[in-house]
Amino acid sequence: MRLKRRPHLTVQSRNFGPVTVLTLAGDLTEATLTSLSETLAKALSRIPPLVVLDSRQIHTIDRAGGSLLVSAAGHARSSGGQLIGVGVAPSADFEMASSVEKALVAMRRH
Repeated sequence: MRLKRRPHLTVQSRNFGPVTVLTLAGDLTEATLTSLSETLAKALSRIPPLVVLDSRQIHTIDRAGGSLLVSAAGHARSSGGQLIGVGVAPSADFEMASSVEKALVAMRRH
């Protein structure tokens, strides 16, 4: 008998000048959104919000998790900032980079 694994998410936040890099590991699901919401809200409150979201260590992402990321990207854009993802793309219009380093370079051009 195989036990069902309980969803979990860890979030690490680092600042590189005006850019916040959030590194996610685990499961980005409705059950784990509270782990990300507060840290993401803090990053998006910076003016302008410049956020790199590293999701290369995400195992599972559901509709609620993808929706949160798309909403965060829209908020960043409407506030004059930018959110770039590295790893999992929750939608086709989500701005992506192949590495955190490339995302940071793109942010410098913002």
